[in-house]
Amino acid sequence: MTLILEVVDEGTLIKFTHVDVPEGAYESVKEGWYTYYWDPLRALLEKY
Repeated sequence: MTLILEVVDEGTLIKFTHVDVPEGAYESVKEGWYTYYWDPLRALLEKY
């Protein structure tokens, strides 16, 4: 996995790469990242 934080005009861009996702699991893993990580992180950061 790689995580890159990049300064942009609007704030910070988070670039995350998840490698070695098993074949056939991409959609499930992608959905899980939004459900369990990205959406909660967005909600938390929007409070500040």
